[in-house]
Amino acid sequence: DKSFHPYPLGSINCWSGIDMIDAGKSLASKLTFKVGEKLYVTGYSEGGAVAMWGIRMLDKSKDYDLTAGAPLSGPYDLSGAQMKLLISKQSNPEILAACVYFGSYFAYSIQQNFPQYEINLNNYFAPSFASYVPLIFTRGGTDETIAKALAVKALQLGTLTTFKTLITKQFLQAVQAVDISDPMVAQTVANDCYDWSPTTPTLLVHLYNDFIVSPQNTLNAVAAMRVRGVTEDVMRSYTITQKGLTHTTAAWPAAVMARRFFDGGFGSIPRQSN
Repeated sequence: DKSFHPYPLGSINCWSGIDMIDAGKSLASKLTFKVGEKLYVTGYSEGGAVAMWGIRMLDKSKDYDLTAGAPLSGPYDLSGAQMKLLISKQSNPEILAACVYFGSYFAYSIQQNFPQYEINLNNYFAPSFASYVPLIFTRGGTDETIAKALAVKALQLGTLTTFKTLITKQFLQAVQAVDISDPMVAQTVANDCYDWSPTTPTLLVHLYNDFIVSPQNTLNAVAAMRVRGVTEDVMRSYTITQKGLTHTTAAWPAAVMARRFFDGGFGSIPRQSN
């Protein structure tokens, strides 16, 4: 399938993981590789949101018995916490470059995966940037080379502190008002996955000073689930507080915490005062 990756749409992407469960077991059987009966779900960053959606779908499935889940630093509140970070003022040029990349990636993804919207990127970006986004993505390359090219273009257009300078006033107002009449905003809302009630043991892990995926995504999820009556014997969170870590370098400590949880349950996770 050569279609453009539906970034960061967890409600769509989670099915790739779910579909692999039976396929993986079948392949393991053919290779005489023993696979345990327990089923775990985890993922980091975009994969964290995909994991959250996967847990949500498997939680209510009659075909699978999910053992535990550990979404890690994911944009669960895509329309709220994550979009606020995207348009916020940044003093760090690397973080600003990440915002430019993710915002461009998201917009082009929606345009490519939802032709029924007939999206014109000129309604979302400054004209010269609107024409540059599809050019750079169709040209291909690594995530790093694409991100650098977009950042250079943004800098040339005078984007020094905030992604807001690249987007139209109309789109900015739609984002701030969470106006679902706008197809871009509608897809952020459709892919929010924080206000629901898991019944499978779930651990949410995030980095306290994450400037790429806002920690507020996890905090909002915990708050919403508690309001719904989800107790600590079903869902807990853990904050990585080690200094010097970034969104990228915190992936391994987060994965270690997920493994500890899968091996030993909530009792293996240090208690923190929230």
